[in-house]
Amino acid sequence: AAVASQVGLKYQAFVRKRLDTEIATRIQPQVQSSLARDPKINYVIALYDSAEAPFAVAGIKAAHAEGRVKVVTFNGTPSVLKM
Repeated sequence: AAVASQVGLKYQAFVRKRLDTEIATRIQPQVQSSLARDPKINYVIALYDSAEAPFAVAGIKAAHAEGRVKVVTFNGTPSVLKM
């Protein structure tokens, strides 16, 4: 049982690292290209505010859409609210 839990923990760490990498590399360019394709977009939803919102904001800035696009999220993480 101890070995199984260690394997499970290693797997969880691997999955989490993979998700972190995907979040860090995919959200910003996807937001940027979506805003360039459709200028009617005025909101971006970031489900996990402290993990996704910074990259969504970076995509909005890269698309030069700061004035028209807002980010919607939940949790109210103080550092994210300041963005």
